[in-house]
Amino acid sequence: MLNLNCAICTELFSPSDEVYVTKCGHMFHFKCLGQWLERSKTCPQCRNKCPEHSIIRVYFNLANLDTSRVDIGSLQEQLDNAKLKIKMKETELKTANDQIKSLNDIKKKCMKTITGLDLKLQNKDFVISSYAEQLKMLKSRIKVMEDVSKENKALKNQIEAMEGINTLLTASSDEAEKLLKSNNDIKTLATWVATLKRELRICEHKKSDMRNLLKVVQTDLHKQTETKKTHEERITQLESENYQLQEKA
Repeated sequence: MLNLNCAICTELFSPSDEVYVTKCGHMFHFKCLGQWLERSKTCPQCRNKCPEHSIIRVYFNLANLDTSRVDIGSLQEQLDNAKLKIKMKETELKTANDQIKSLNDIKKKCMKTITGLDLKLQNKDFVISSYAEQLKMLKSRIKVMEDVSKENKALKNQIEAMEGINTLLTASSDEAEKLLKSNNDIKTLATWVATLKRELRICEHKKSDMRNLLKVVQTDLHKQTETKKTHEERITQLESENYQLQEKA
């Protein structure tokens, strides 16, 4: 490597490069100088006039070069390459840091979104729980209403049965027979019969109770009569004794 560089691209010359020199003595890569002369017919370094026919190619004789200078040039190239790599790495590092910062911002936004979604989910869970509780209460109320409806229906049937029984109890035999024939509902007839039997048993119990009560009353009346008779006899005796005492007096 040569310890010389092109003033246009600032790269060091190598033995394989096509190097040209202007009439003012400045060296450039042929490609770099050609592109420059297409825009301006002056020397890129000193700005003196430089027509294309005045440039001359330079050939380097490597055998006459100082070894120490070649080593310095090589080291300079390595240093430049290292600086370039460092600069590229710094650029990559800056890009990576920017990407990390951008990703962190995206992460923060995502976390904020997740937090908001969690709150919405909690609110939805609360609403669902509230609706479930209300639904449970409604089902309970519906069941109560169904039970009340069944009870009302049963009471209505009982009232109708009692009205029919009351009619049977107060009607004459002909009217009762006519009522029984007009009603074809076996369940109602069975209810009437069961109720009449129950009423009959109740009446028999009441009749028995009345008989027992009558016996008790008769017994008490007999005792009261005997007591009255005893008292009357005693009164008669006392009156007789009183009369005798008056006679003696």
